[in-house]
Amino acid sequence: NLGWAQMQGVNLGWTRFDDGTNLKDANLRGASVRFVDDTTISQLEPFWQDIFADGTVIVPAGQRPAHWAEEILGHDAFEERWRAWQRSIGQDPDNPE
Repeated sequence: NLGWAQMQGVNLGWTRFDDGTNLKDANLRGASVRFVDDTTISQLEPFWQDIFADGTVIVPAGQRPAHWAEEILGHDAFEERWRAWQRSIGQDPDNPE
């Protein structure tokens, strides 16, 4: 149960959610996700505009948010692009509240 969880700026890489995961009213602004399965990314769909992802995250054609990287990024490149995106939305990567 992650309802109402304050997960701003959290790295959700390799996370596994299932159909029972409750994310109602959670805050994932500035979070990132990569290397997740179809169930997890579908659970995160309401948050797609608030999170960053790379090419490891597969979504249906035409549904990929514009701020997500198309390509699969290495660890350092992913971190750099994610942190730059956080700054672009007015979030401090060192204090993402």
